[in-house]
Amino acid sequence: MSNKQQIVVVVAVLLGFGLVIGVAARMSSGGDSPIREHRFFGKAGKTRERATPLVTKREAYTPKGTSSDKGTREDGESDDLALRARRLRSDTRPEATPEEKVIQAATVASSPEEGIEELRGYLATVASTAEVSQIYTALGRFHAQTDPPQLEAAEQAFATAEAAAHSPSERHAARQAHAEVLLRFDERERAQEVIRAGLESPDVTLPGMQLRIMLGKIHEAAGRLQDAETCYKDCAQLALDAVESLGAPALDVYRAACLHLARLYRESGRSAEVEAVSRDMRTNLALYSD
Repeated sequence: MSNKQQIVVVVAVLLGFGLVIGVAARMSSGGDSPIREHRFFGKAGKTRERATPLVTKREAYTPKGTSSDKGTREDGESDDLALRARRLRSDTRPEATPEEKVIQAATVASSPEEGIEELRGYLATVASTAEVSQIYTALGRFHAQTDPPQLEAAEQAFATAEAAAHSPSERHAARQAHAEVLLRFDERERAQEVIRAGLESPDVTLPGMQLRIMLGKIHEAAGRLQDAETCYKDCAQLALDAVESLGAPALDVYRAACLHLARLYRESGRSAEVEAVSRDMRTNLALYSD
């Protein structure tokens, strides 16, 4: 190799080495890199795992119509929804009551019979009927789970629970549990009677909204699709209106009602209504979610 060729090789090596050093220095100093970083863009202050989707200010879903033709909300109403959403997110779950703790303990008992004994032991210590409705509702469920099922005892427990109820929610909860047991044993007509009697009350409660979903499912199984649609729509509207007063559990009921409604539309070949319900459900849930 001639001297000239040796000089060319040395220069090429030096230039290559210098280029490597320059790229490394540029990357370490925060400059643009030949390999670009793919960044995740979420709402300010949120991590990648809990980024908040950016939602447009659209008309919230009501079962009486779709939002796609109604345009956007007024700024004042959007601000009000945002304030309500922040208030809802700041709510904390209340501590379990003594009755709820007893029911939880009975639920993890080794058998329904043992759970029944725990509940009856607690009832023996109660001086008044102020807080026994929940206990009797749970007692009815346990009697229906024994082998063989103690259905007469379950019916008596549900009746006592409703009579001892001190709130519309407790009465509806007793009706809900009673109807669930009847449906489990394929007593659809009797379950429908129990549900309808519970819905005669105008009070809006979480168990009451569940009763509407149950009634919708009974109508749907019997082929009464229009009646089922009405039940799901009414439940969705009630739940959405009750979010501020009943909190996040009302959103769970709202979601369930919308999913039942969307499934009914899908099975009926009403694809446009499936899309409308799904779109509006996502919009409303996003308004109240982190």
